Amino acid sequence: MDEINQFTLNQLIKAWSLTSEKAIPTFIGHQHRVAQLAVAIANALHYTNDKLQALYSAAMLHDIGRSWQPPEIWESEKPLTEGEWALVKKHPEISYTILKTIPFPLNIAEVVLQHHERLDGTGYPQQLSDGDICQEAKIIAVADAVEAMITPRNYRPGCSIPVAIATIETEAGTHYDPGIVAICRSLFESGEFSFQY
Repeated sequence: MDEINQFTLNQLIKAWSLTSEKAIPTFIGHQHRVAQLAVAIANALHYTNDKLQALYSAAMLHDIGRSWQPPEIWESEKPLTEGEWALVKKHPEISYTILKTIPFPLNIAEVVLQHHERLDGTGYPQQLSDGDICQEAKIIAVADAVEAMITPRNYRPGCSIPVAIATIETEAGTHYDPGIVAICRSLFESGEFSFQY
């Protein structure tokens, strides 16, 4: 893709990402911050420019399915009911349904569909296990978890980055890829990465 078209695509993705978050104020900027960390991790893994662009696009759009769901579920100040939680868990499939209609380079829709899968098969929506989950989805899973933990929600305060990193480390090998978790820790501890708000 030439430079002008790539610039245009990135601007459209940013606009679409922001628009999808507008209905849920506490999530504004979430996809952008997840994309920042995901790209930093992928850079440490020496991704090519094309793969970086695809990962960036997937991370920027990974939660667009939320915009098709009732915002009060995402903004709730109380624990979710079983029915509400079941609805929340459908957002990767909704995002996939939207994205699969667009001929993005590489398989962005599939990456988005898998971003809540976990290595031990306890994730959703397909209960995939380690070897069936693409690396890009594993990267977004780590970036998504860290960003979600440090950001306050209506029902809980945010935590510090060291606490978020320590939390995902306890789940490395079961939920999260240990190598990706190690890179994430290194990026923060070395000062090579910080979120830009």
